[in-house]
Amino acid sequence: MRTKNINTSSHWDTKWGQEGKNTWRQYPNINKQELKWIEDNKRLADLGCGNGFFLNLVQQDKENMKLIGLDISSVGIKQLKEFYNINGVVSILPKIPLEPESFDYVIMNELIEHVVEEDELLKNAFKICKTGGWVFVSTPSDHSPKYKDFIKNQDSEHVRWYDKERLEKSLMLYGKKPEIIIIKEDFTRNGIHSRGEYYLARSQK
Repeated sequence: MRTKNINTSSHWDTKWGQEGKNTWRQYPNINKQELKWIEDNKRLADLGCGNGFFLNLVQQDKENMKLIGLDISSVGIKQLKEFYNINGVVSILPKIPLEPESFDYVIMNELIEHVVEEDELLKNAFKICKTGGWVFVSTPSDHSPKYKDFIKNQDSEHVRWYDKERLEKSLMLYGKKPEIIIIKEDFTRNGIHSRGEYYLARSQK
């Protein structure tokens, strides 16, 4: 695990201020699968929501959803409200100031690898999930080309990396044995094309 953590409020305020609505941090293949798993007329919390790209997809694709986003960045939450008219809460994870047993779906897309307090994050995520509800987690896989960069880069936003066994074990501390699939995504960042490989897991409470 990284000893240096650059995931501060100011870091992410700067990122969302620079990237805005056209951020490269969009995961269409992951999101497409998640939308297949999500039913209408449910309550959903997106932890580490950024400026709300995924929440907007849910809002467009599903009916009668109660949605809320939570993020460390006040800029991201401001954009969430301005861009998509979705409510959000600013909070430094792993603190989750939402009611226990109140959400059918708790989403953590590209989040868990950024938070030092992994166990507390998962405990609190499952706490706000209803019994019988689902927690979704996506994270770069240890087979991703980004893994080598992580090993070399001491200023990485990622504080740890997951293999399938570790992700499964972590989720089973608070939920049922997860379904884990591998999804590939293509990106263009600063004019450079790259491909990443990700785990997408869902665990029922």
